[in-house]
Amino acid sequence: CPSSLKLNWKREIDSFLKQHSFVYKYAPPKRSNNVNHPKEYCNFHIINYESLETYFKYEFSHKCSSPNCKFKAVDMEKKYDKCPICATPKSVKSRRVNVVPFKDKQGVELNPDDYDLIILDECHYIKNEAAQRTKVIKKVFKDVPKKILISGTPIKSRPMEFFSILNFLRPEEYNSSHEFGK
Repeated sequence: CPSSLKLNWKREIDSFLKQHSFVYKYAPPKRSNNVNHPKEYCNFHIINYESLETYFKYEFSHKCSSPNCKFKAVDMEKKYDKCPICATPKSVKSRRVNVVPFKDKQGVELNPDDYDLIILDECHYIKNEAAQRTKVIKKVFKDVPKKILISGTPIKSRPMEFFSILNFLRPEEYNSSHEFGK
């Protein structure tokens, strides 16, 4: 969900379901009655879209295109301005290869295998196929068996904006944006 809604979700879960919830990257103010219960004791875990970057990063594969250079690497660098071996500028081609999980400063990790249901509030946040956020969410949570996507924001007169959302829900049925756009 968006950052502005994560405490609303927590409050609603506490109020209506009478269960505790864990909010990633949340430390309640010391003078408040709010408690962020330990993740292990909660059935509901809440994270905002922006915080996902703390827990998942892309790994990149790099290869130098200079004829006599054999530079190849896989690391977290997004790109190289010049080859570290032959020093040829703009010769290193880079591509995303994997999403790598990370723990936050408190040692908390987000493991998608722990979940059999995810809810994406304001799912129009993943309508842009090219956006980093959309790519990370689709890659990390693709194997979660149950997904609920909700939004109060209408998708205007561009049905293609709906494709990314449908593709995330049912990739076997909505597997081609070209076919969807016909």
